[in-house]
Amino acid sequence: MNNHHYAKTNHFSNNSPIHEFISAFPSPEQVNKLSWELLIAAMGSEHADMWSKEERANMMLFVELAQQALHEIYEPVEDFV
Repeated sequence: MNNHHYAKTNHFSNNSPIHEFISAFPSPEQVNKLSWELLIAAMGSEHADMWSKEERANMMLFVELAQQALHEIYEPVEDFV
C-alpha cells in the first residue's frame, strides 16, 4: 500500500475518464476479475497463435501491472464513489 494522503475532496471531476471508469466498475476486485477473463479469452483465441512466448509474457505482465495501477487509483477515490 502507498502512503498517499488525499484531502476529503473529489480529486477527479465527475466527467473524467477515471471517475467514469470507477462508476462503471466500482471495485478493484471486479476490474481484476474482468481483466484476467479478457486475458484468458485472448490467450485462447486464434489471434494469440501469432504471439511469441515473449509477447504472451508481456501481455500477462501488462495485465498484472495495469491491475496494480488501477488498485492505486481506487485507493484515494473509494470514499467519493
